[in-house]
Amino acid sequence: MSNGNKFEPAPHYIAYLDILGYKEKIGKDGENAAHLAEIIDSHIKRAKRISLNEETKEDSQGSIKLKAFSDNILLCTETNWAVLYSLVAVLQGRMIEDGIFIRGSLTYGSLYFDTEFLCGQGIILAHEIESEISIYPRVVVHKTYMDAVDKYLKTLNAPLHTKDAFEYHGAISQVFCDFDGYMVLDYLLSSNQLAPYQDKKNEITKRHKEEIVKNLQIKKERVRQKFLWCKNYHNNFIERAMSMGFQVREHYIEDV
Repeated sequence: MSNGNKFEPAPHYIAYLDILGYKEKIGKDGENAAHLAEIIDSHIKRAKRISLNEETKEDSQGSIKLKAFSDNILLCTETNWAVLYSLVAVLQGRMIEDGIFIRGSLTYGSLYFDTEFLCGQGIILAHEIESEISIYPRVVVHKTYMDAVDKYLKTLNAPLHTKDAFEYHGAISQVFCDFDGYMVLDYLLSSNQLAPYQDKKNEITKRHKEEIVKNLQIKKERVRQKFLWCKNYHNNFIERAMSMGFQVREHYIEDV
């Protein structure tokens, strides 16, 4: 609860995610809603454990706050940008295993968060980026997020050898610049790099291909538009992986 109903927003790193095709997945009468919620909850919990192990063993899960409502998931933290960043990458990759694609944004802004209320300019910006810019099954890493990380890391007096602290930290290796100039989370790369995936990274890539091919059979142009983006992203990843010596040519998606 707020202190005497005084809502005092604080700066937060924010991940705002949307589940694509939610209406179809829960069924006409919502008969699959509970099962879908269980799947998503399971993925979030596993992603939390993996991201915490990857980034730091000192942070607690309580440092990442969560609200899930309908087809939206909000994750935020005041300080642990790296854990949140890794968590979203893991979550996006893991959900592919159940044929769930998400789009969203990583932003930075003011937010008030308690058990009952959620408000602030930060959530407005995060929603705008998710709904108006992300469009495809991608998570846009907004400039506000990268600038906030820069500002924080530079306070640590790290010896910077690149143009900004975000790139110096290495996070930039898990994003790419998309066709429209926005930085996007490279979730297939992240899925192949993180230790928990090492024994099944090709399985995730294979599953990703299968889901894209299946969804490209859908006649709705809006659906095809989204999964044509996925196809291009998938094939671009395969080409990069092959250039690094990985045997993944069989997972390339031919014309559908």
